[in-house]
Amino acid sequence: MTEIDTHIADLLERARLTAPDAEGDWPDVLERSRRGRRAVRVPVRGVLLAAALLIGVGAVAQAETGVFSLGSHGRSSHHRPNQRLTIHMQRTLRVTEAAYSGIIGTLPRHQLTGIATVNLTTAAKMASVFGGAADRYPDRAGVVLVKGPFSISLYLQGCKRIPTACPAPIGDWAWLAYAVLPSPRTGPRAGLPNVRWVHVAPLGQPIPDLHPLGRVTVQTSLPHGDPHSVDRQHQGAVAIVLQRPTGLTLGRVRCVYERTHYTDQLCQALAEYVAFLHKPRPDEPHPSQGSWTRVSGVIGGWRGNLMITRARLAAAPPALRARIEAGLATLSTKPITRIPPPLRCVRRPDLCVSSKMATIDEVVAVENRHSLSAHTIPVSAVPSRYRAFVPAAVSITGAATNAGDSAAIARRGYVFSMTFDVGPQPASIYVRFRRLLGAGWGVFPDWNVLTLYHPFTPERGLHYRHNLTGFSLLRDLDRLIANRGQAP
Repeated sequence: MTEIDTHIADLLERARLTAPDAEGDWPDVLERSRRGRRAVRVPVRGVLLAAALLIGVGAVAQAETGVFSLGSHGRSSHHRPNQRLTIHMQRTLRVTEAAYSGIIGTLPRHQLTGIATVNLTTAAKMASVFGGAADRYPDRAGVVLVKGPFSISLYLQGCKRIPTACPAPIGDWAWLAYAVLPSPRTGPRAGLPNVRWVHVAPLGQPIPDLHPLGRVTVQTSLPHGDPHSVDRQHQGAVAIVLQRPTGLTLGRVRCVYERTHYTDQLCQALAEYVAFLHKPRPDEPHPSQGSWTRVSGVIGGWRGNLMITRARLAAAPPALRARIEAGLATLSTKPITRIPPPLRCVRRPDLCVSSKMATIDEVVAVENRHSLSAHTIPVSAVPSRYRAFVPAAVSITGAATNAGDSAAIARRGYVFSMTFDVGPQPASIYVRFRRLLGAGWGVFPDWNVLTLYHPFTPERGLHYRHNLTGFSLLRDLDRLIANRGQAP
């Protein structure tokens, strides 16, 4: 990243090349990045003291933390908010986040030509528009319709955020419709989009009139992408067990999709084979006898335990069959004495939650792969305002930052991470930090890790809600947790 948020410029000029003390560098990082560099020096404490006499100490405390809710006509609001308006805004936000933070990430963005949303409708109305009986639809839900045409030849979509409606099916589609339900309040899916399939329209099927569903909003800003590339989220790793007359062997392959194909020939051949089989989530046991190959893992949106035998492979196109056989023949393997367990939670990857807790050293290793120059600090050095936002029942087990290193901040921005003794962490921790720091910061929660990142430029990553460095950092932190605490 070469752009530096202007709000942090003053901090960069004054950054010290020493580790931060408990309450030294932190106020600089927090206050200056949130409030920005002032052209005129303002006596903040004097202003707050005067405000205390006028509006009370409680309101000043809100202002100091950046959480100061104003009601109509600029008055401090302690009255009950308009409940109907609040519900409407929550539904709008829910549907918008599902569209831009979940659904779009599972589709070829360069083929997207339109998005239409309905914040709330009923099962009877969905049945009248999309067909079928009303009992096949949720009682009340939002609707997102994305217009193509989409041509999907491989399972290339990342499915962590909306596993129940992902991957997109192989084929040519005119448009796709989804139902959006309230996000779970607890569990591994808490706070993430809750999306279900409504209709998958074959190519040539006209777009229906959505107005019977309710008020329709047509999105005018579409996240088009390069037609010759896809996001780096489309990757995975597979474990390949081979049973042959000569013995049992195991090989591992990391699959990365770049521009138009997987960089590994075997990954590309396997991805084409599972697309040929139309089995996005196979879960097959190995045969009791004979030679066989079991592919377990994730390749893009494909996830499962796929069995390959000579008889089954004979049904594949000859050129594809030859590429798979050649790739398996050159695979680097090692002998094993027993068949390892298959991939768990094939049907519901969102429930495949590792109980392994990441340590702060492992988090630092990930961050430093992004040139953030992070280093661990004592838990006692965590600022008091940070510690106050962590519930009493949760203990901070580790902390790391690059504060004080002006060169690292200038290159990549400021980063601060904490690990906790629980996982997943309570949602209240994320909400409190989000309110404290504001939109200029990225707050990334994942299992027992919380990462704060700045500068945070939403205009560069509008539809992912973080910039490119933040996205790749978050992706690698996710992978760290998925790999049971082992650094990628």
